[in-house]
Amino acid sequence: MSIRVKAAAGCLTVVALAVAGCAGGQDMPEAPNASARLSVTGTPASAPRTTVPSALGNSAQATTPRNADPDGDLRPFAAAATTSGTSNGRVFSGALRTSIGAGPGGAHTWEVRYYELTGTDAVATAFNRASRSSADTNLRSSGLVETDHGSCVARVEPRRIEFRPTAIGEVLAGNWYCASAAHYNNTVSTIVIDSRTAAPITLADLFTDEGAGLRRLADQTVERVGVNPTSAGVQPTEENFGNWIPAESGMVLFFPDYQLGGFGMRSVTIPWSALSDLIAPDQRALIPG
Repeated sequence: MSIRVKAAAGCLTVVALAVAGCAGGQDMPEAPNASARLSVTGTPASAPRTTVPSALGNSAQATTPRNADPDGDLRPFAAAATTSGTSNGRVFSGALRTSIGAGPGGAHTWEVRYYELTGTDAVATAFNRASRSSADTNLRSSGLVETDHGSCVARVEPRRIEFRPTAIGEVLAGNWYCASAAHYNNTVSTIVIDSRTAAPITLADLFTDEGAGLRRLADQTVERVGVNPTSAGVQPTEENFGNWIPAESGMVLFFPDYQLGGFGMRSVTIPWSALSDLIAPDQRALIPG
């Protein structure tokens, strides 16, 4: 599982997906909970509802959000209620789970959606645990869970899920807005689970040499985006390239607000052909053909 949080100057932005409505874009650290409250009722979605575990908490004194984004400041929910795909020769299916909650004083409210796969086997269990944790971390990165400094509303939901031959990857996107703010802020988190072993696939697992892999990702990103190679956001570190999922077209990287310049998340696809000489032998099944 890969979760990265980064603060952006001036906007309180943590990690962003490109979204429409502010300055362009479109296509998410756990902390102990104090008194966050959850309710599993009141969402318009028909998907099953459950509570996000651990850090979000689940007190008996549940509450219903007061702020349903009346001014339309947030990106609309768009994730399908169900998902399915084949990985490691098995057909997986899943559905959205939805949690609603509020911060300590009730001024901050949120709705969190994430996919859970059907089944109790090791792979489904590992994916579901990672998906819930990613959703929880995504929400917490907004800072709204433990504090109550204004009237704010947040949303988190899946933006992409990939079923690859030996892995399942998910991107969770969040956006949150506080009354009178200039624009909403965004969060992103990714998970990649090996469908053979039920273990997370890290960059150290993906590459034969993590350092060489990071340098290749940096070079490829600079080449494809045209950013200054001395920029902090493209230096070959795990922090800069930790949000990724495998796709048929290549390794898809997600960059937060301002990391590659400008507000809004950027995604960059690095073709497998540009990485194949560095992919670890036991991860080469991710490469089509």
